[in-house]
Amino acid sequence: MNRRHFNLLSLGLLASTLPIAIAACQTDDSTTTAAQDIAPNGSSRDDGFAALGTVDQLDATGSLSSNSFQGQTVAVIRSPDNPDTLITVDALCPHQGCTVAWEDDQGLFACPCHGSQFDADGDVTAGPASQALGQFEAKIEENVVLVRVS
Repeated sequence: MNRRHFNLLSLGLLASTLPIAIAACQTDDSTTTAAQDIAPNGSSRDDGFAALGTVDQLDATGSLSSNSFQGQTVAVIRSPDNPDTLITVDALCPHQGCTVAWEDDQGLFACPCHGSQFDADGDVTAGPASQALGQFEAKIEENVVLVRVS
């Protein structure tokens, strides 16, 4: 076999095996995360729920929060009285609109701006805020924390 025929044969083998090599490097589209299966790209499902995060993330940090979840500022915690229940609040302090944060060690939501404090249900425990935090609905499906803000 001369050099020209060898080069053509090599090129043909490469061309025939290239699609197999490319296919082997691609991921399987059916192996998406549970959050993507339930509410792809953070979009809302027909029932209004959307994924905020996973149960593993919630348990690791004690809370899940977002400043821009479907146009709202939300925070999700497990109920201190019943860990199977989720509590979701509007995380904007009604005093002047600062974002409250869950203080797990104190068991309360705290406003960093003026010191207002709220219990796990969002009720005021220390002012200057005089109104409770609003609440949203949340649930767990397939290890995903889902929230409905409307």
